[in-house]
Amino acid sequence: MKTTFWKVCSIALVLLTFASAPSAHAGFIGNQVTFSLLYPGPGGSVEGSDSAIITDGLSLGPLYNNQASATFSDGSVLLSNFNCCQWIPGVYLLISGIDLGITGVSINPASNQPGLEAGDITFDANNIYIDVSNQLLAPDFSYRLDVEFANEVPEPGSLALLGIALLGLNVTRHYKRRSSR
Repeated sequence: MKTTFWKVCSIALVLLTFASAPSAHAGFIGNQVTFSLLYPGPGGSVEGSDSAIITDGLSLGPLYNNQASATFSDGSVLLSNFNCCQWIPGVYLLISGIDLGITGVSINPASNQPGLEAGDITFDANNIYIDVSNQLLAPDFSYRLDVEFANEVPEPGSLALLGIALLGLNVTRHYKRRSSR
């Protein structure tokens, strides 16, 4: 009776694993993300916005008179296309989504725009605010932000491997019992 129960459980786990939907993904890719320009400050009005489900290399923007664009990869965002000389105080760029699970944001050393400091960036689980007030910006400069996300949900492949392992143990046990009789 016990053997039949474990066989059924193992087979059910394997079948459910292969039939399940893809796992939740930690990162920008596959998530709905909005890129906005806010003035004045984080609570200000949206002066320009672009939104899409992110694929690798997708760019959102340019926003507000071609002032900024955001190009996404899974764990980073490149902010560029600054066609302005100096932004006024209170201008923020916002990257937002639902259930992104952001746990950290840092400025990548490959950024070639001087003046942006860690204190200019604030974030919560679903939003990144970048204070670009008084930044001297030029078209050939960019910021690259590295973004950390909460741990991913295990992939269905990992669960399939577990199910196959359980099934293998069960089969091995069955043949050992059979040969000892």
